[in-house]
Amino acid sequence: MKNIGTVDGIPLNIFFDSYGMNTNFSTAIHRDDPVNSDRNRFAFLLLDKYTTAQRAKADSLSGRFQMLYSVAKGDISVKQYNETDLGSGAVSTAEFLTSLGIDVSKPFSFNNKSFVLDSKGSLHALLQSSQLSLQ
Repeated sequence: MKNIGTVDGIPLNIFFDSYGMNTNFSTAIHRDDPVNSDRNRFAFLLLDKYTTAQRAKADSLSGRFQMLYSVAKGDISVKQYNETDLGSGAVSTAEFLTSLGIDVSKPFSFNNKSFVLDSKGSLHALLQSSQLSLQ
């Protein structure tokens, strides 16, 4: 479990399982699982525990995390990341990073990869010193 910020002062934690990424605000309900399975009972419990607005904010933050993590793992390119629209009301990369305590005016590291945001909020990868060749 990893903390990636807060929603209304409540810690937002993510965790991964065989179905993908989930949060302590919402987890997927799977049709292949019996309705009364432990996993689905937990998912229904979370529906009652938080407001729709809180779940939406948590989903937005965790969606941004997942996208940035995909770039850092090399699953998608920086270009694809910058071109992906997470929808209206989604937190920006700068908002997400700031919620983690990262100073977005400086280069930062995410999953051991270095990045920087430009003045428009677009993400750019920085080459590691080992990737540079001096002539």
